[in-house]
Amino acid sequence: MLAAKSKSKALWKLINKESGKTQQNYNITIKKGHNLITNPRIIADSFNKLFIDIVEDLLRQRNKNGNKFKSKFQIQRCSEMMFVAPVTIAELERVIASLNKNASAGYDKILMLMIKQCMGYIIKPLVHIFNVSFQSGIFPDQMKRARIKPLFKKEDKQNMQNYRPISVLSVFSKILEKLMYNRLLSFLKQHHILTEAQHGFRENKSTETASQSFIESVQEALDN
Repeated sequence: MLAAKSKSKALWKLINKESGKTQQNYNITIKKGHNLITNPRIIADSFNKLFIDIVEDLLRQRNKNGNKFKSKFQIQRCSEMMFVAPVTIAELERVIASLNKNASAGYDKILMLMIKQCMGYIIKPLVHIFNVSFQSGIFPDQMKRARIKPLFKKEDKQNMQNYRPISVLSVFSKILEKLMYNRLLSFLKQHHILTEAQHGFRENKSTETASQSFIESVQEALDN
């Protein structure tokens, strides 16, 4: 049986396994012109340049075109100010306990499992650091650093264009993000700011509920 927190996750694990899309550890070889590159340093530098160029191209396009996207779903305006409550030891313990112990380590190679095991020794310093971050409005620079992993998509594995970058952040940044997420979501819920059409990153909502909502709207349109 597949170990998964949801039926959706188990389903996609099965689909990826049967379709041969399960990610394996392998040595990447890339093509540059007619040459095959096997040197890890050159490959890493090549992927780094590719991913940076992609981001810079997107930024240039956005600045050129401006913000032309307009959602058909109205977001409720709110004049209330958001107060970021201080982090407590009890809250931080709950957040750390809720996070996946098997989460990948970032550039610092610190695993979430290690944080869970050492929580009693580091909980007070972490509370202080996270509260200083909230009070100052500054996300620590070291927590912005990420380990970039090129993830193969499809077709030719030697073509760099067939990879997409995955940013693996430090587990400490994931904890801080979760703390802010809880505060932001609480504020949005309290003032009814989010539309019901927002399915991503919400409790009891997912791609399944988004798909169901879309199918229901299509069926209603057909009936009419």
